Amino acid sequence: MVGQIIYDSASLKQQHESPQFLDIPFVQLAVEHGGNKIMANTVAVGAVMGMMGMDLDVLIAILKDTFKKKVKR
Repeated sequence: MVGQIIYDSASLKQQHESPQFLDIPFVQLAVEHGGNKIMANTVAVGAVMGMMGMDLDVLIAILKDTFKKKVKR
């Protein structure tokens, strides 16, 4: 089994061409889908879970539970 490194080349300001590196635009995706770059870590966790074949519903449930008190009504 070969390991992979996931990273955001825009954030690091460097590009890696080796097949072990997988460039995922965490910040861009966070802004496009969540409205805030602070959510880039959540995008990264989702990417890792997806690579591992894990059910993303687990992550969604954790996020809902964690942030339910912070949601403005």
